[in-house]
Amino acid sequence: MSERQPVRKGAAFPAPGRAATGRLDSWKEIATYLNRGTRTVQRWEREEGLPVRRLKHAKLGSVYAFRSELDGWWYSRGAALPSAVAGQARTKDLGAHDFYLRGRSFYYRYGPRDVEYAIQMFIQAIEGDACYALAYAGLADCWSYLYLYAGRKEGAREQADWASSKAVELAPASAQAHASRALALSLSLRDEEAEKAFETALRLDPNVFEAHYFYARHCFVRGQADKAVRLYEATMRVRPEDYQAPLLAAQIYDDLGRPADGKASRERGIRAAEWHLRLNPDDARAMYMAANGMAALGQKERAREWVERALGARPDDPMTLYNAGCIYSLLGCAEEAISCLEKAAGLGLAEKGWYEHDSNLDPLRGHPRFKALLERLG
Repeated sequence: MSERQPVRKGAAFPAPGRAATGRLDSWKEIATYLNRGTRTVQRWEREEGLPVRRLKHAKLGSVYAFRSELDGWWYSRGAALPSAVAGQARTKDLGAHDFYLRGRSFYYRYGPRDVEYAIQMFIQAIEGDACYALAYAGLADCWSYLYLYAGRKEGAREQADWASSKAVELAPASAQAHASRALALSLSLRDEEAEKAFETALRLDPNVFEAHYFYARHCFVRGQADKAVRLYEATMRVRPEDYQAPLLAAQIYDDLGRPADGKASRERGIRAAEWHLRLNPDDARAMYMAANGMAALGQKERAREWVERALGARPDDPMTLYNAGCIYSLLGCAEEAISCLEKAAGLGLAEKGWYEHDSNLDPLRGHPRFKALLERLG
């Protein structure tokens, strides 16, 4: 696809939650706003005067910052830091930057409608600055998501390939751009090129969350459990407050015969998800991922309650349905599990590697309906 392909225009959508107030209420939100890892922004607060405020208690998420103050710090101090340049990936257009951050906020909710909103935000960021590499990387991640979880349409894969190539072209020293490029290459089963791009991203900046996270998922789908769990561990170090990596790693710990690590990782992930839901009470992904951890820990009633909440919030989301299938499988509800998986596959989540390698689904492997589903997936 030509690099001169025009970007589709779209209507703007309002930013969710506190974004409209200009306040960021956790290290994660501050790090995401600055497009850096949590440890990097914590170091900048200690050593470079990053304007971060604290509440009186010391619980998780007890820091906050205002976007206007962060912007002022960035343009007076942050942009001069050697580690802050990441290959001219940023923009001086504050409006474009704001659209980019809104896009990332929608994207991290991992729902089809949210990703569609994110696409509109990234497009408007590019309209503000046609050379804004991070906006192209965000756009690529959205198209990659839609290809994987919303029908595996070839046009979505081509868009991800084009946007990620553009991001790397504009900012060849940007770890974020290479991480998005690696994910797009992975969709095309160009594994050697994808792994090279992932390694490049990690070499350029080992604190980029997506580089570790996307790479871990790439390895898991390909049955590389040892490598996947090491990458999830790195993801947790980069973003300690994230709930996803510990809950995904927990299952691999079990598969590798490390149940104590699996239990500790699940407990950590559930705590992080509970905190996340205090700030984002309608986030179905946090609900179903925490429910998976609860089911694995034997908290059956609570797991069922949480997965039903998630399904109520997103009844037609293939990712929610797939994960509900995993949870029902862990709860011993085979028919409910397979019904959810069949719906997920019918709605576009057709990545066979997940169905084949996900140990949550082991109780279903002898079931005729599950065998038939695998056959349909090719």
